Amino acid sequence: MNRAERLARLLRVLAAIIAEPGLNPLELADRAGVSERTLRRDLTELRDLGYDVAYTSGYEVQEKLNLEGRAKHRGRGRGDDALLQAVAQAVETAGLWRDTDHSSVIAPKRTRSRKTGPAPIVLMPSGEQDADFIYATGFSVENALYIRFSDQDDILVTSPLEIDRARAQCRASRIVEDREAYVHKAWARAGAAILREKGITRARVSPNLRAAHLEDLRAQGLEVEVDRELFVAERRRKSAAEAASIQEAQSAAESAVVEVVRGL
Repeated sequence: MNRAERLARLLRVLAAIIAEPGLNPLELADRAGVSERTLRRDLTELRDLGYDVAYTSGYEVQEKLNLEGRAKHRGRGRGDDALLQAVAQAVETAGLWRDTDHSSVIAPKRTRSRKTGPAPIVLMPSGEQDADFIYATGFSVENALYIRFSDQDDILVTSPLEIDRARAQCRASRIVEDREAYVHKAWARAGAAILREKGITRARVSPNLRAAHLEDLRAQGLEVEVDRELFVAERRRKSAAEAASIQEAQSAAESAVVEVVRGL
């Protein structure tokens, strides 16, 4: 990659931060079209170039964008200065910058599919306490694969070690084991194969998805969208059982408060 392409990639990252402050690392990497490892390297270089990128509740540029481009830690060439200043000025004015000339270099290649409706949901837990995975399946597990095609058509793929527990706890309509995916940690490959069987090359994933899984899905030729609103609307609607549980918890809390007050 030559210097112009490298600077274009840096500015793509910077533009994404300015356009959408508060992105987490996975979301920012997705917006910029780079891997999480490349993102970490680019953020370090941007800071060296004088752009005070910080992570609080998400990535953002602290205070005023340093359009003068004063390097804090090292010097840089006049050509770097000119390109950074010109494009950063445009970014600050317009709010967004798109690198159309180098999109084929930056963005992973993937197969385009005809968009006829919402893409299936593909989940791989980031750990046993992954909230989205547990909400979708009712099943807490460290490694597995869940795909939802529709409300009545979903599948959980898990390891032979977890298959009995999954059948007892998971709400998925189909529950299968995959020894190869478990042994080789090839959950993304298994997911892509299931989607291809149905002629599907698109997927929606949770923001909790590990960057490595996201890259693996895209490497399989899938068009993957990180859905920041995944399950948000569903969680706002409570079932009768959920409402009863909430009411029971509130009643217990109120009773506890009454007892504490009586003891004062």
